[in-house]
Amino acid sequence: MSTPNRYSEAELESIQARYVGQDEGAWSPSAWPGLEARPLGLEESSSGMFGASALRVGDGEGSDVVRDPGVPFHMIYVRRGSVTVLEADGTSTRLGPDDAVHHPAGSRFALTDPTGDLEAVELTERGPDRQEGAAPRAPLYAFDTPEASVLGAG
Repeated sequence: MSTPNRYSEAELESIQARYVGQDEGAWSPSAWPGLEARPLGLEESSSGMFGASALRVGDGEGSDVVRDPGVPFHMIYVRRGSVTVLEADGTSTRLGPDDAVHHPAGSRFALTDPTGDLEAVELTERGPDRQEGAAPRAPLYAFDTPEASVLGAG
């Protein structure tokens, strides 16, 4: 397989990169109850330092039990559908298409109430926390809304 309009398989091999097709990889239960994950190959190509998985609604019940994913960096980007992020303090935020949230190390939250058409990407850094001993930081939400966009900003 080749990256569309970019690299041949031989070129990918030479730069130690790979293209993961939309239908590659097996779906399995994710760490988030009620959601399934499909690895996108980043963990293998980064020697386990980073992870990327596609998320969708799976079988089983969801859960509003908050947990710490146990990684220094965690981000969810919603491509389609929506899901609610329930923080440990009880606040909740609904994410829709093109919305994202980053949780720093030590954050506790749950992903709840996904719509049936949910398509999201989960990105993680599995390496050591580079800010060991730093004060906990709040989650950072990004929303794709007209008032959040600046014309001409790229």
